[in-house]
Amino acid sequence: IAPKNENFNVKVVDHLSAEGLREKYASHSGVNIECIEDVDYVWSGEPLSRLIKDEKFDWIIASHVLEHVPNPIEFLQELSELLKPGGVISIALPDKRYCFDHFMSVSIVGEWIDAFVSKRIRPTPGQVVNHCFYAAQRNGKISWGVDEIGVLGLVHEPSLAKGQLEYALASDH
Repeated sequence: IAPKNENFNVKVVDHLSAEGLREKYASHSGVNIECIEDVDYVWSGEPLSRLIKDEKFDWIIASHVLEHVPNPIEFLQELSELLKPGGVISIALPDKRYCFDHFMSVSIVGEWIDAFVSKRIRPTPGQVVNHCFYAAQRNGKISWGVDEIGVLGLVHEPSLAKGQLEYALASDH
Protein backbone atom coordinates (compact mmCIF):
# COMPACT_ATOMS: atom_id res chain seq x y z
CA ILE A 1 0.00 0.00 0.00
CA ALA A 2 2.88 2.36 0.83
CA PRO A 3 6.01 0.48 -0.24
CA LYS A 4 9.47 1.44 0.89
CA ASN A 5 10.80 0.95 -2.63
CA GLU A 6 8.55 3.81 -3.77
CA ASN A 7 10.17 6.05 -1.16
CA PHE A 8 7.38 5.99 1.39
CA ASN A 9 8.83 6.67 4.84
CA VAL A 10 7.29 3.66 6.57
CA LYS A 11 7.93 1.16 9.33
CA VAL A 12 6.67 -2.38 8.77
CA VAL A 13 5.30 -4.56 11.56
CA ASP A 14 4.65 -8.24 10.89
CA HIS A 15 4.57 -11.56 12.72
CA LEU A 16 7.75 -12.78 10.99
CA SER A 17 10.89 -11.24 9.56
CA ALA A 18 10.95 -10.63 5.81
CA GLU A 19 12.97 -13.83 5.41
CA GLY A 20 10.43 -15.76 7.48
CA LEU A 21 7.55 -14.34 5.44
CA ARG A 22 9.25 -15.29 2.17
CA GLU A 23 9.73 -18.84 3.44
CA LYS A 24 6.12 -19.03 4.66
CA TYR A 25 4.63 -17.79 1.39
CA ALA A 26 7.09 -19.40 -1.07
CA SER A 27 4.63 -22.20 -1.86
CA HIS A 28 1.51 -20.00 -1.94
CA SER A 29 0.40 -19.40 -5.50
CA GLY A 30 -0.61 -15.81 -6.11
CA VAL A 31 1.87 -14.37 -3.57
CA ASN A 32 4.82 -12.54 -5.10
CA ILE A 33 7.48 -12.98 -2.44
CA GLU A 34 9.64 -10.38 -4.19
CA CYS A 35 7.16 -7.75 -2.95
CA ILE A 36 7.64 -8.66 0.70
CA GLU A 37 9.16 -5.64 2.44
CA ASP A 38 11.88 -5.59 5.06
CA VAL A 39 10.24 -5.87 8.48
CA ASP A 40 11.22 -3.27 11.07
CA TYR A 41 9.33 -4.80 14.00
CA VAL A 42 8.57 -8.50 14.45
CA TRP A 43 5.38 -8.64 16.52
CA SER A 44 4.53 -11.65 18.64
CA GLY A 45 1.38 -10.26 20.25
CA GLU A 46 2.86 -8.07 22.97
CA PRO A 47 1.44 -4.56 23.38
CA LEU A 48 2.54 -2.54 20.37
CA SER A 49 3.74 0.29 22.61
CA ARG A 50 6.24 -2.14 24.16
CA LEU A 51 7.43 -3.23 20.71
CA ILE A 52 7.50 0.26 19.18
CA LYS A 53 9.09 2.46 21.80
CA ASP A 54 9.22 6.24 21.59
CA GLU A 55 7.75 6.50 18.10
CA LYS A 56 4.52 8.18 17.06
CA PHE A 57 3.07 8.11 13.58
CA ASP A 58 1.06 10.41 11.32
CA TRP A 59 -0.60 7.50 9.59
CA ILE A 60 -1.03 3.83 10.46
CA ILE A 61 -2.15 1.30 7.88
CA ALA A 62 -3.37 -2.02 9.25
CA SER A 63 -3.77 -4.11 6.13
CA HIS A 64 -5.20 -7.58 6.60
CA VAL A 65 -4.33 -7.61 10.31
CA LEU A 66 -7.52 -6.91 12.23
CA GLU A 67 -9.11 -10.22 11.25
CA HIS A 68 -6.20 -12.07 12.91
CA VAL A 69 -5.92 -10.32 16.27
CA PRO A 70 -7.56 -12.02 19.26
CA ASN A 71 -8.70 -8.73 20.83
CA PRO A 72 -9.71 -6.19 18.15
CA ILE A 73 -10.79 -3.43 20.57
CA GLU A 74 -7.48 -3.54 22.42
CA PHE A 75 -5.61 -3.60 19.10
CA LEU A 76 -7.41 -0.45 17.94
CA GLN A 77 -6.65 1.24 21.25
CA GLU A 78 -2.97 0.32 20.86
CA LEU A 79 -2.91 1.79 17.37
CA SER A 80 -4.47 5.03 18.59
CA GLU A 81 -1.76 5.32 21.26
CA LEU A 82 0.87 5.22 18.51
CA LEU A 83 -0.66 8.13 16.58
CA LYS A 84 0.50 11.71 16.62
CA PRO A 85 -2.28 14.25 17.29
CA GLY A 86 -4.42 14.42 14.17
CA GLY A 87 -3.06 11.09 12.90
CA VAL A 88 -5.10 8.66 10.85
CA ILE A 89 -5.63 4.91 11.10
CA SER A 90 -6.53 3.17 7.82
CA ILE A 91 -7.77 -0.41 7.99
CA ALA A 92 -7.99 -2.83 5.06
CA LEU A 93 -9.94 -6.05 5.56
CA PRO A 94 -10.23 -8.95 3.14
CA ASP A 95 -13.61 -9.61 1.57
CA LYS A 96 -14.50 -12.99 3.05
CA ARG A 97 -16.32 -13.98 -0.12
CA TYR A 98 -12.94 -14.24 -1.88
CA CYS A 99 -10.56 -15.69 0.69
CA PHE A 100 -9.90 -18.39 3.26
CA ASP A 101 -12.59 -16.95 5.58
CA HIS A 102 -15.31 -17.74 3.03
CA PHE A 103 -17.07 -20.37 5.19
CA MET A 104 -16.52 -18.57 8.52
CA SER A 105 -19.33 -16.71 10.22
CA VAL A 106 -19.10 -12.93 10.37
CA SER A 107 -17.73 -11.54 13.64
CA ILE A 108 -20.28 -9.72 15.75
CA VAL A 109 -19.79 -6.89 18.23
CA GLY A 110 -20.47 -9.09 21.24
CA GLU A 111 -17.49 -11.29 20.34
CA TRP A 112 -15.23 -8.21 20.30
CA ILE A 113 -16.58 -7.12 23.68
CA ASP A 114 -16.07 -10.60 25.15
CA ALA A 115 -12.46 -10.62 23.90
CA PHE A 116 -11.84 -7.17 25.37
CA VAL A 117 -13.42 -7.88 28.77
CA SER A 118 -11.56 -11.19 29.09
CA LYS A 119 -8.30 -9.50 27.98
CA ARG A 120 -7.79 -12.17 25.34
CA ILE A 121 -4.22 -12.42 24.05
CA ARG A 122 -4.58 -15.45 21.78
CA PRO A 123 -7.30 -17.20 19.81
CA THR A 124 -9.65 -19.42 21.78
CA PRO A 125 -9.45 -23.20 21.29
CA GLY A 126 -12.80 -22.96 19.49
CA GLN A 127 -11.41 -20.39 17.05
CA VAL A 128 -8.44 -22.67 16.36
CA VAL A 129 -10.76 -25.59 15.61
CA ASN A 130 -13.02 -23.41 13.45
CA HIS A 131 -10.01 -22.41 11.34
CA CYS A 132 -9.09 -26.07 10.87
CA PHE A 133 -12.65 -26.98 9.82
CA TYR A 134 -13.58 -23.94 7.74
CA ALA A 135 -10.50 -22.41 6.06
CA ALA A 136 -11.39 -22.26 2.37
CA GLN A 137 -9.49 -22.44 -0.88
CA ARG A 138 -10.40 -22.10 -4.51
CA ASN A 139 -8.16 -23.66 -7.14
CA GLY A 140 -5.52 -24.28 -4.47
CA LYS A 141 -5.36 -20.59 -3.45
CA ILE A 142 -6.42 -19.03 -0.14
CA SER A 143 -7.52 -15.84 -1.90
CA TRP A 144 -8.99 -15.41 -5.34
CA GLY A 145 -10.45 -12.80 -7.65
CA VAL A 146 -14.10 -11.81 -7.95
CA ASP A 147 -14.42 -13.40 -11.38
CA GLU A 148 -12.40 -16.52 -10.61
CA ILE A 149 -14.33 -19.74 -11.03
CA GLY A 150 -13.59 -23.12 -9.56
CA VAL A 151 -14.75 -25.38 -6.82
CA LEU A 152 -14.49 -24.13 -3.27
CA GLY A 153 -12.81 -26.57 -0.94
CA LEU A 154 -11.22 -26.80 2.45
CA VAL A 155 -7.55 -26.02 3.09
CA HIS A 156 -7.12 -28.56 5.88
CA GLU A 157 -8.20 -32.11 6.49
CA PRO A 158 -10.69 -32.09 9.39
CA SER A 159 -8.41 -34.50 11.26
CA LEU A 160 -5.95 -31.61 11.76
CA ALA A 161 -8.38 -30.06 14.25
CA LYS A 162 -7.72 -32.68 16.95
CA GLY A 163 -3.99 -32.02 17.08
CA GLN A 164 -4.43 -28.26 16.88
CA LEU A 165 -7.02 -28.33 19.67
CA GLU A 166 -4.69 -30.37 21.89
CA TYR A 167 -1.89 -27.90 21.17
CA ALA A 168 -4.12 -24.89 21.89
CA LEU A 169 -5.23 -26.39 25.21
CA ALA A 170 -1.70 -27.36 26.30
CA SER A 171 0.21 -24.29 25.09
CA ASP A 172 0.19 -20.62 25.93
CA HIS A 173 1.55 -19.78 22.45
